[in-house]
Amino acid sequence: MNEAPFRILGPPLNMKRLLTVLIAALACATSGSAQQAWFVNPATGSDGNTGQSTADAFRSLTHALTVAGAGDNIFCEPGTYSGSETFPIALQDGVRVSALGGTPVFDGPGAGAGFVLAGDITQETEISGLTIRDFAIGLSIVAGRDVNGLIFTGVAFDDCATGVQAILSSGAAEQEVAVEECAFTGTGGATGVVITVSDGTTLSGGQIFANTFSGDHASAVRVLVTEDGIVQSGFAVERNTISGADTGIEVSATGGGGNPLDVASAACAVRANSVTGDAGPASVGLRLSAAIGVVDEGGRVSSRIEFNEIQDCGTAVRIATVNDFGSIADVISDFYGNVFADGTTAILLDATLPDPTQRNADPNFGGDVDGGVACLNTFTGFVTDFALDLDQAPATFAQFNHFDGAPVVVNGTVNFIPIYSDTLEGSVATTGLVSGVAGQELTVTAGAITGFVDYDGGGPTGQIEVLLDTVALAQTDIEALPIGAGLVVTLPALSSGAHTLTVTNPGGQTGEFAFSLSVGTGAGGGPSGCFVATAAHGDYDAPEVRELRGLRDEYLALTGTGRGFIRWYYREGPQAAAWIAERPWARATTRVALQPAVLVSGALTRWSAAARLGFAVLLLGGAFALLRRRPA
Repeated sequence: MNEAPFRILGPPLNMKRLLTVLIAALACATSGSAQQAWFVNPATGSDGNTGQSTADAFRSLTHALTVAGAGDNIFCEPGTYSGSETFPIALQDGVRVSALGGTPVFDGPGAGAGFVLAGDITQETEISGLTIRDFAIGLSIVAGRDVNGLIFTGVAFDDCATGVQAILSSGAAEQEVAVEECAFTGTGGATGVVITVSDGTTLSGGQIFANTFSGDHASAVRVLVTEDGIVQSGFAVERNTISGADTGIEVSATGGGGNPLDVASAACAVRANSVTGDAGPASVGLRLSAAIGVVDEGGRVSSRIEFNEIQDCGTAVRIATVNDFGSIADVISDFYGNVFADGTTAILLDATLPDPTQRNADPNFGGDVDGGVACLNTFTGFVTDFALDLDQAPATFAQFNHFDGAPVVVNGTVNFIPIYSDTLEGSVATTGLVSGVAGQELTVTAGAITGFVDYDGGGPTGQIEVLLDTVALAQTDIEALPIGAGLVVTLPALSSGAHTLTVTNPGGQTGEFAFSLSVGTGAGGGPSGCFVATAAHGDYDAPEVRELRGLRDEYLALTGTGRGFIRWYYREGPQAAAWIAERPWARATTRVALQPAVLVSGALTRWSAAARLGFAVLLLGGAFALLRRRPA
């Protein structure tokens, strides 16, 4: 059905556009009286207008940015922004630029930069919903700028030789850049995002998050640390989808700066990315490298590499160090829960080390003297699993990983013991679980050669799959415990009898875990687990126990807080009930302590709905505090 046009102070608006305008106005009205909304229309606007409504819009974003102040919002209407703009467009500190009801396209001349920073960024400055097309550099952050709070979100970088180039060299300790949910299409060996950190600067926060990189990229994401720059673990390369790039993700650290105490350090997290190469022999999914710059100046890469899926690359991961006399360049990254699939070489370790006595200069696949780990990774479909080109005896560990067949190693040895099996193994604990109650937690403890791999940060990469009697459980109901500990699953209400939990790791390892529920399980419990009250009164059907069950079912179960209390009670109640049941004085004391709750439970049936709910919440707090003080 066609939407009827509306006219508000000018050109006709359909319902969708009207809603967008109203949302824009609401955003401005609710974010502070000092803020101003500005509007730009490349087709009907004029830079001689006021810019304060869609009917009186500016023509160019270039002009709008010269009048907007910190905290203001600039809304760009759909259309092509080209001849009326002056490139590069200078972004202003604290000014938000976003699309209004469609896609504004900033079409460049094929050279130069599309956007630059007019000065330092000291407060949140967000650019969203634009398309930046045909520039040498879509966004250029030149050397020396202080950048703390720049966010690009939902932006399309189309046919730019480099999408985002950030040279962070101001020397500031708190730099933050975010590139989120953007799309990069590359032609002719393009680079998607490259961030260089140097001159004592620290990139402490932000992320390259949930972007898509497609087409012919020489490199999709590059994080380069030089001299005495630092990238801390608060910065993440996470949940990106990369296809067809020669190099998917690169993290490197190269020393320099003339001070032997200054070491370039890269510790950013590389997490839950999906990298699919072009199947060419030279393609690399992930490259980690550390090198010296000048004598006695080294680099160190200590990133945590976890839950990534890297496939169809000539080399899935290349780890390299370049050293010299008296220097230290090292890669000591941890690898956890990654899936490496279908290529020539899974892991290539490459070192240049003229001084064979130098400690810690050969790269490791985890497990080095600083406590790194390399475990629960899956290797499948490679000609060679590990290729070693090292200048001294390797200190390489690859523990507790999964291989499809015997691991193949070229030019060295690797410790692969133990290798975890195709079939997940473990045991299920059902003590205290009862039928007919939702929200109970079931723990599956990992076996000696089993590991569960799960990433709960969203998106499909790295997430374990759990089926309960062939029905998939929501990811939010699953919590992965530390290595070797187990998996905790929150159950729906189940009938008594046999059930099966089927667990599949991202790497494909699968296990089935059978368990059963009976009508009455748990210390002092009954069909619905009133453990403490049953232990105190000695009878599940005692009138007092029935009253308390009514309080639980009719009031506590109706609120999120109440349901949280119920889950906690089912976990902790059996132990407390067992202790009470063995001591006559404790049973008598508990009966007295529960009497007020019993009386209130009966009275609630005669109160108004509002009074009942309010009192139930108050009672919940008291009961929670009382039960947390159960005797040891």
